[in-house]
Amino acid sequence: MTKNIVGAIAILLGLWGLFVWWAEFGLVLRGLVPFALLIVGLLFIASKFYGKKD
Repeated sequence: MTKNIVGAIAILLGLWGLFVWWAEFGLVLRGLVPFALLIVGLLFIASKFYGKKD
């Protein structure tokens, strides 16, 4: 029961933080999303080269 209460409080604080710091959250996403896509793309390309067992 305690875990449910702590989880609900964490969700509420997270939602409150999103609403209060929405501009900063958007700024972080605009910076992180392209970087994450670049890393994921590089990992997929690298897995093609290292995954071949001919």
